[in-house]
Amino acid sequence: MYADFFFIARETHKQEHKFLAVVEVASGMVGVIPCDSYRRTTNVVMSRWFAEFAINAHDVLEVFSDAEGAVGKLCSNGLEDGVRVLVRKAAPQAQEAVGAVERAVRRFKEASATIRVDLREAGVDICNSYDSWFHLLKYVAFAHNAFACPGEGVKTPREALANRQLPKPTFQCIVQWFLQRPLIQ
Repeated sequence: MYADFFFIARETHKQEHKFLAVVEVASGMVGVIPCDSYRRTTNVVMSRWFAEFAINAHDVLEVFSDAEGAVGKLCSNGLEDGVRVLVRKAAPQAQEAVGAVERAVRRFKEASATIRVDLREAGVDICNSYDSWFHLLKYVAFAHNAFACPGEGVKTPREALANRQLPKPTFQCIVQWFLQRPLIQ
């Protein structure tokens, strides 16, 4: 698994929201973790993403990152489900794997910008709150994991992880879930 930090900032505000992008390299699944000051929330979200990536309780997870000190500090309290996280410096020669998390960061930023443009055309916009941005980025991650077919283009990341064909959620269900959240103003 690879991880990297990124920031989301509104044009009209100087406030930046910090997130951690995680990529499970074998399947191509992506996740996003908020890095706010409330550490318990961060650890709960991290545990949920690791469960989504089929990492079981009491497993030892090796995470590679360019910012291993900061990622290690984020994971230092341990996770609620007993997963131990070992954070290591990504090797400079590991361009392909580090590139996967950089592509995920770019995907999060570009998709959120596209969604905001669509919402603005409808006369609304994303609230500039940590929760709103987190739910938007979580939606982008879920859509990628459920619908994207990277690589050979045969299986989605969730299907690659399960190693079988999975029923696809309807796009309408995802949009209804997204619009039920207090994200827009």
